[in-house]
Amino acid sequence: MKYLFAFLIPLTLISSCSPEEKKKNDNQDQKSDIQGDPEKKEPESKAETLRLDDGKKWKVNPETTVGVEKMIGRTESFQLNSSAEKYQSLFDSLDADFRYIFKKCTTEGVAHDQLHIMLFPLRGMFNKLKSPEEHIRQEALENIREQLSLYAIYFTN
Repeated sequence: MKYLFAFLIPLTLISSCSPEEKKKNDNQDQKSDIQGDPEKKEPESKAETLRLDDGKKWKVNPETTVGVEKMIGRTESFQLNSSAEKYQSLFDSLDADFRYIFKKCTTEGVAHDQLHIMLFPLRGMFNKLKSPEEHIRQEALENIREQLSLYAIYFTN
């Protein structure tokens, strides 16, 4: 009987968390997972959307700007009708730039959160560059260009 209570008490405590608390804890875990690892997935629903800092651009570290500028340069000079191999090469370069940004990022607070909102959609777009279908690769490139153009609107160093 003692053992039954020893088992039931922790089980009761664990299951007594409200759904709101569990969701809050899950979001915290997910947020901490995302902090420095570009392989972690973006939260499926965001509480916030990309916005300015009271009408001003968010301040970010210079290395982030360098990484984003590299990605912009690569995508702007890339030809839509390139071969699948060239798209793979573009993917590899963009992925390296993306990892560089996360490795060097020292931006904190709301600016950091806003930066993640802007950057995370790029991961899925990058993966589409590896599609065997040309129209999917081309559409992905256009979407990447559009997403990267947001950087100059919302961020500065």
